[in-house]
Amino acid sequence: MLKRKLRAHLPKTATLDEYNELIQAIVSDDDARVFLYTYRTAKFITVVALKNNQHWLVMFTFSGVLETAFVVERPERYLSNSSFAAIGTMREVFENV
Repeated sequence: MLKRKLRAHLPKTATLDEYNELIQAIVSDDDARVFLYTYRTAKFITVVALKNNQHWLVMFTFSGVLETAFVVERPERYLSNSSFAAIGTMREVFENV
């Protein structure tokens, strides 16, 4: 969380609870975009949503462990990397669950 404050992704006064609430809001957003991110042989679920006028990326393992959450300055460029495979929106992914 300190890194997010130092990079001005979060206000200097942000608490861990506020950071957790932001992450929860991102992964609960029906319009958030879902990607499969592959790093070497590891695969991660990645969710990207616009919150507080910033594109936030949240990445976690398939077992639900949070890996990272940060602001993506140029999301279209960043997510066009071949390591990211677009899956759909949260709504599309979970519409039949």
